[in-house]
Amino acid sequence: GGAISFYNDKTIHTFTTSCDFNVTSSISGAEFVLVGGGGAGGGGSTPASYASGGGGGAGGMVVHTGPVSFSTGPHAVVVGGGGVSTVLESTGGPGTSSTLVVPSVATYSAYRGGGGGGGYPASNGAAGGSGGGGAADTGEGGAAENPASNPGATEYGNTGGDSTSQDAGEGYKSAGGGGAGGAGGDSPAEPNAGQGGLGGVGRQLPSTYHDPNSNVGAPGPGSGDSARWWVAGGGGGGVYAQTNTLGTGGGSGGPYAGGGDGKGNGTNGDHARENTGGGGGASGPGASAPGTTIGGNGGSGIVLIAYPT
Repeated sequence: GGAISFYNDKTIHTFTTSCDFNVTSSISGAEFVLVGGGGAGGGGSTPASYASGGGGGAGGMVVHTGPVSFSTGPHAVVVGGGGVSTVLESTGGPGTSSTLVVPSVATYSAYRGGGGGGGYPASNGAAGGSGGGGAADTGEGGAAENPASNPGATEYGNTGGDSTSQDAGEGYKSAGGGGAGGAGGDSPAEPNAGQGGLGGVGRQLPSTYHDPNSNVGAPGPGSGDSARWWVAGGGGGGVYAQTNTLGTGGGSGGPYAGGGDGKGNGTNGDHARENTGGGGGASGPGASAPGTTIGGNGGSGIVLIAYPT
């Protein structure tokens, strides 16, 4: 099942769509990573209120370093889809969860990413694997949660940022969505009038999956190999500013780990990168009434399974 590759004495199955993991002879010593679908960014408001949406939260990340055993037969793999943002001033749609059935143990689940808050009147970011960012100017970030039982695994996810009370001179900035490696950034204080809250940083995949020939994941902070194989970055917050400058998704200088950039006046948020679980970027307020800007879609998730060759 999935795309099969071989690296460092391991067989790796990479699932970018839902299908079965078909085991023809029993496996021991396996490990896996699940990333849920990211939430969409929130939509901006009409020009009369100048409010921007919050960044989408990344999908939750679940890492099991093993050893895990799989008996013979088909084992269901579900790859979560990214959330969609289609309506002005609304909270971005949540992603869907990624799951893997491990027989006689549990159905492991990386929870969906929360959508970012929508513009005026400011709405809160939705809860999820990582929470969405709050909309300008008083929206609160969504909580990080995962209602599934994932025995033996480590779960990663963080809250979305908060947006504080502002005025036109400060730019009506929204907050960033949470990422697997850090919380979403709060709306910046002055003099950062042209900057939305940064999306929370993602996480790099474990070294098992660092095949130099692999295109899995997205760029992250750093350089060289430290900047490869990143997933689950939060979406950047939107901003209203006369200079029409942009928010930034997924960490300082992003987009990192698949998170979409937030945008400024009259501009839709950027979509997150597919198969990273990144959160979608938020939009700035509409350029003209009734306003048409919407947040970017969240990125679909991914499932990786590795075992000794």
